Amino acid sequence: MEIIKIAAIYLCNELTFVVMTPHGLTNVSLLEEEKNIDGLILALTDPMFPVRGDAAKALGKIGDPHAVEPLIGILTDDPKDLVRGLAAQALGQIGDSRAIGPLIASVNTDLSPFARFYSALALGEFPDDGVVVQLLEVLGGDPDNNVRIAALASLRKQTSEM
Repeated sequence: MEIIKIAAIYLCNELTFVVMTPHGLTNVSLLEEEKNIDGLILALTDPMFPVRGDAAKALGKIGDPHAVEPLIGILTDDPKDLVRGLAAQALGQIGDSRAIGPLIASVNTDLSPFARFYSALALGEFPDDGVVVQLLEVLGGDPDNNVRIAALASLRKQTSEM
């Protein structure tokens, strides 16, 4: 088994993960700075969850719609709730309507309150009557108080945009 070394470095006052793998160096901040969408999408498959999470955040900041499908894959399939939550946040930042169904599924079925919280917040970025109905259901039925608060914040955003 090859050892993967992680070095945390400070770049622009933000903690960034640089991962040395047998395939080379993955520096998510550099990929983000270069707006290298393909490189960031590839980083979503990295075996190290901090790299996947940083890649999801970077893709959300850039806002390129080409990242929507790979981020949906992360939202539905990543084993780490942190990464699923960051993918939800990124999908909300991008604002592509293809994300609505997967975000609704996540807020209703993900076992992690963290992932449901960020899915509920992300849904606030989509002015849609169906989203409002789903957020009302979350507000009335999610067992986690923080998820309900996120749903309420998204509902407030929705109603202020109508």
